[in-house]
Amino acid sequence: MPNLQDLELAVDDFKIDSNSCKDENVIDQFLRLVKLKRLTFHGGRDEKIKYKHFKTLVSQLPLEDLEFNYSILLESDDEDDDDDAVGNNVSSSLSLSVCYFENFVKVCGLLKIIENLRFLTIDFRYEHLTNQLWMELLQTFKQLTYLKISKAVFNEISKFVLPSNLTTFYIEYSKGLTHQNLKEVLENTPQLIEFISMGTYYQSKQERESTIQISPLIEYLHVENLDNCPFQALSEHTGHSALKNVTLYVTNQFNLTSRLRFRGPNLPTYDMALNNLLQFQKLQTLTIKLRLPSQWSNLFAVLQKLPLLQQLTIRLQEQGGEIPTLPAAITTDVRELNIYYITRAEWSPDFWYDMFSNNPQMKLQMSIYLHEKDMLQRLLEMKNFPQYLRTIEIAGFTVDCAELRNNFEETLKTFKYDFIDMEFGDFEKLIYNIVLSRRK
Repeated sequence: MPNLQDLELAVDDFKIDSNSCKDENVIDQFLRLVKLKRLTFHGGRDEKIKYKHFKTLVSQLPLEDLEFNYSILLESDDEDDDDDAVGNNVSSSLSLSVCYFENFVKVCGLLKIIENLRFLTIDFRYEHLTNQLWMELLQTFKQLTYLKISKAVFNEISKFVLPSNLTTFYIEYSKGLTHQNLKEVLENTPQLIEFISMGTYYQSKQERESTIQISPLIEYLHVENLDNCPFQALSEHTGHSALKNVTLYVTNQFNLTSRLRFRGPNLPTYDMALNNLLQFQKLQTLTIKLRLPSQWSNLFAVLQKLPLLQQLTIRLQEQGGEIPTLPAAITTDVRELNIYYITRAEWSPDFWYDMFSNNPQMKLQMSIYLHEKDMLQRLLEMKNFPQYLRTIEIAGFTVDCAELRNNFEETLKTFKYDFIDMEFGDFEKLIYNIVLSRRK
């Protein structure tokens, strides 16, 4: 298999005692794969690979992606090796994914063989990440442009510094960071373009935190677990930023569930917050939550005053009471309009049908709670349903509209559709079960 380029192995794929640390015979087998670009090892926490074998793999194979969760085993003579010549053979385009292990600091000292590494992912397995270890990482990998940190428990981090050339920073399911750390990331990383923070809470140490001035180059911003104060700070002073894609989750406005989360901005004083949102003049993708009918004006402001907006996703929560007269649809440049009904929808989708009809470039995707087939039939019989539409996509199946109208029962049998019992919370099945597009 000398031409193999992609190889993924689990511990059971090669029967070697875990204490043998992947002996020379196994390494020799890998070295025969002279075109290997992607190598993935899956193993338990007790699996080990010798440092010299790791060094051989990264220096003698043309790897672009190496992923493993083994511990690197140091031997007495490893620290005496001259690795300068080896380092010249390691590709700077190598992407490395590793896990934390007990001798991580010592190993970092030896990893100068890959000091020009650009892409690094580390899973800390909820081990403590101290200031000493963080600085050791920064000293070892000064050329990183992509860094992903998973499951770290930050401890005694005096200042949250990132490599100066970093363009993408992804942090997930980590603990111990503060609002000040978030501020340091967003303000003091001059080349940062993408910042993604998932499942990581930023503690506020005072009632009103200082304003966060977003770095002017950031285009993609995804931050979860914000409270009001950091959100307001993120929204301000952004009129001249490069932001194109923003997703913000606010934690203390609603009772969120693990199955369905409302995306932001969700703001307590909506008029003021709306003005902040409209400063993101370069936004191309936006996800918001709206309460209707009280916030129709906010929807129209977003559609009319964000000129580059291409994709708009609306988490729609309808308020109770009498159904008012629907407003007139408007013209927009949005190419993809996604409507997600958070509650059981009692309103008709006529307004969204009108939006689709008024905007020829638009694709309309709706997630609508349909618990019986009669509800699907009524959707097609709404007065504003675009009669010119030849096909409609239902649960991923493209169906002829005329056949569905004229012979509903028989046409329904030609594709599979699971009507949803909301009592069991089958929210996943709601993902865009009705799609209208002129391209079909």
